Amino acid sequence: MVYRNVEIIDSAGNPIGEFDKIEDGVLIEEKSAIDISKLNPRTGKPFQTTDDWAARQIFVKTDIRIQNLEKAVNTKPTSQFL
Repeated sequence: MVYRNVEIIDSAGNPIGEFDKIEDGVLIEEKSAIDISKLNPRTGKPFQTTDDWAARQIFVKTDIRIQNLEKAVNTKPTSQFL
């Protein structure tokens, strides 16, 4: 079974996170690094390094989602599908 755009909900009914897809019990986050090498016109250097991007988009956000799973009591489709 595949579920897309699933919000996790806390005990007060508030959304505390979202997963792009849940497939056969596996939580999946889809990430795009399409603008990762976009240059800052002022400095001529990338806005962020690949390490910065990975730290923010993968490590930090995944860590927060895992912490929020411990608080979650329910799930629902994201509001874009309601």
